[in-house]
Amino acid sequence: MNRIAAFFRALGAPFRALLAPEGRRAWALLLLTGGGVSMTVYAGVVLYLVSEVPKLAFYLGVGALLLVGIVITGFAGLLVKRDIDLNVLGARFRVTDQEAQAIADAVVAKTPPAPPPTPVIVQTGAAPQ
Repeated sequence: MNRIAAFFRALGAPFRALLAPEGRRAWALLLLTGGGVSMTVYAGVVLYLVSEVPKLAFYLGVGALLLVGIVITGFAGLLVKRDIDLNVLGARFRVTDQEAQAIADAVVAKTPPAPPPTPVIVQTGAAPQ
């Protein structure tokens, strides 16, 4: 029985990493890498299959370049620390990764519990006339 429980605990270990910000980044990096590789292979095979039709090959090639651009943009978003600093009409807004994480932690910690359900009162008997 202990071996079965240990087996399921070991299966859940990678998913417990999603609780930490760095674990979420690692999962996102792995999934983005897998998606980029699979879509690149797919684009290469499809371009090979339609290589005799220049118009189709052109449009599929443009689509493949767009997919590669999306993946590279995703890598940049994961691997670079974000720091947004705006100055609009004299008002200054600044957001960093640390501030966003602090706000998220505060929201999670201070979320009030759900209120209990409101009881429904059902009257029985004859209706007043």
